[in-house]
Amino acid sequence: MLAETQKRKVNYRLYPTPRQAEALGILLRSHQQLYNAALEERISAWKKARQSISYAHQCASLTEIRRDLPEWDEANCSSQQMTLRRLDKAFSAFFRRVKSGETPGFPRFKSLSRFPGFSFKSHGDGWRFTPGKNWKHGSLRLSGVGHVTCRGKARLQAWSDAGSFWPPRLRKQPSGPARPSSANSYCWKQLPTLADRSLKCQSCASW
Repeated sequence: MLAETQKRKVNYRLYPTPRQAEALGILLRSHQQLYNAALEERISAWKKARQSISYAHQCASLTEIRRDLPEWDEANCSSQQMTLRRLDKAFSAFFRRVKSGETPGFPRFKSLSRFPGFSFKSHGDGWRFTPGKNWKHGSLRLSGVGHVTCRGKARLQAWSDAGSFWPPRLRKQPSGPARPSSANSYCWKQLPTLADRSLKCQSCASW
């Protein structure tokens, strides 16, 4: 039996179509704008009224924004909440460092080139990975993007009883040397952990 802390790292290379690559770029920009807008709200609330804005408050505001602005309703809501959670964690880390006397490092606004990526919640909520036979190759369905072909092979071939994954993250990697258009692909990294017979993974896409 595998121990609870046993981990395996798996890389899948994604091959989006030009339209899918464009959709991924649009999603990345919307999450970057959401992150910066949420940061601006927290800063302004403190400067003007010495009011702290919580994650729950910003999730409630997100619900109103999605209702009033159709363009914000196109992205997966749970994924947007994960971006707000990332900001909340950044502030929690900031206050923890202040309390311990470390260099605080206040959360910063992020340009599109420095925005690392975006995440999803539970498997089936905005994303679903369908592996091929023996976990070789497969297909990754992303909300607003479609089914993206992926190639690779997992050393660990397992599936939970419920067929569930833990949240993935699509992370943009630093720009490297120019590559031919045929090699302009995405890399989905899977970090599974067997614990309580479930499969935990983190995915990321590079472009």
